[in-house]
Amino acid sequence: MPVNQIELTSFLSRCVCCGDSHRPFSASNRACGNAKCISHTLGVDDRDRYVFRFPEPAPIEPGNDIQRYDRHHFATFNGTEDDERALELKNGTPNFAYHFPYKHDALLAAGLQLGSPVLHRLRLMQTWSRFRNLFALDMSTYHPSNTLKDPKSWAVVNVALEHDISTLVVYTAGNAGLSLAKLVSEANRRLDAGMRVHALIEEELSVGIRQYLRGWGAELDVLESSAKPRTQTDVLGAFYDRIDTATVHQSGRRGIWHVSEGWDGVGVLMYRALFADLLSRVQVDYLVVPVGQGNLFLGAYMGREDARSVETILVGAIPNGESILQAPHSLQNVVEEMPEMDRAIAPKLAGRNSPLAHCILHLKELPSVRFVGVTQSMQRAVAAKGIRQRLATEPSALLTLAALRDERGNAGLAEQLRHGANRPPGESTVVVVNSGLGLLNETEAQFLAEWA
Repeated sequence: MPVNQIELTSFLSRCVCCGDSHRPFSASNRACGNAKCISHTLGVDDRDRYVFRFPEPAPIEPGNDIQRYDRHHFATFNGTEDDERALELKNGTPNFAYHFPYKHDALLAAGLQLGSPVLHRLRLMQTWSRFRNLFALDMSTYHPSNTLKDPKSWAVVNVALEHDISTLVVYTAGNAGLSLAKLVSEANRRLDAGMRVHALIEEELSVGIRQYLRGWGAELDVLESSAKPRTQTDVLGAFYDRIDTATVHQSGRRGIWHVSEGWDGVGVLMYRALFADLLSRVQVDYLVVPVGQGNLFLGAYMGREDARSVETILVGAIPNGESILQAPHSLQNVVEEMPEMDRAIAPKLAGRNSPLAHCILHLKELPSVRFVGVTQSMQRAVAAKGIRQRLATEPSALLTLAALRDERGNAGLAEQLRHGANRPPGESTVVVVNSGLGLLNETEAQFLAEWA
């Protein structure tokens, strides 16, 4: 099949940082008129190779099952009356289910459960944190991978079912691929969906993670080190160069969807609904979110805007070393020259090829958004405390806790706030996002083994 006949679907039809409508690869070669918004660097000839379609989201009608299902996906609270008072917990909040990118939850109707994150106080770490109230939004309670990837995968599969999409392609370090493969496996078994998952993985990915992905039905395509995607457009290049186009339409369904982080366009909507619901129900001074490819952080930002939670400062926990804020062309030398204790262990948060990088850079300029760089020494200082708190967390997820305190001269959030105009830690309530515990590579497993 000629590549120009493949239909690539995306729901990112509106710029998430300025709200302007756009079509990728347009004549202006930019998502919108704002120079800091998403920009695409493919040439005119490359733009003509892709066909995008943007289904208009239909309004949810009264009585639609999404209105009934939404509470299954939003945060639940687990705490005492004192905890409720600390958070100023409210009920009867608006329904933010209209953000969901699907009209019918076919997976829930088939008997599957996504689960929901749990908001609870971290009592054992509160004094250490220097904040008056410390809570965690724990995403390890999601299914099926026990990570933040599950809401995105849930949306992807539901949307694919609605629009008869047969092939899902994901560039993955493990968790995104496993979450998607498990849900597709269940959709195929229960709904005879006939979908397949094509996982693009790097040569360095461990044999154990490969076996998990393959065991749940994902078809693996290994990218050699020389072909490792370094930029946003490299991901699209790998996608089109490696996919077996001859088998895309064998099932009689329509098309193929690139659902790598940041390219999917639906994960950000699930996170947006989650954080809009959360921040409309609780009073939070600082919300600390890990920043990888940008989906979760942008969702948190938009959810905060929806909830009109103007008093909440959004804090991005960024790994020192390879991150979405680094320029890809100069990144390698920067990381190699960095001392080991300065380089965070967070391979899942590299963000080097995310199309959302320009949106993150745009948010970085806002006074209500700040970022904290996290080093490995900061991770190590908090690792044992996180495990004693019985958090199911991997090294990348530890960044939000590690960002709270300084270590070896690296200023954490508490230290930064002492010299600013924002509310001081001793008077503040902070919520950190625990993105969960999924598949680990050897470096991550060894790091956690030190504290077990």
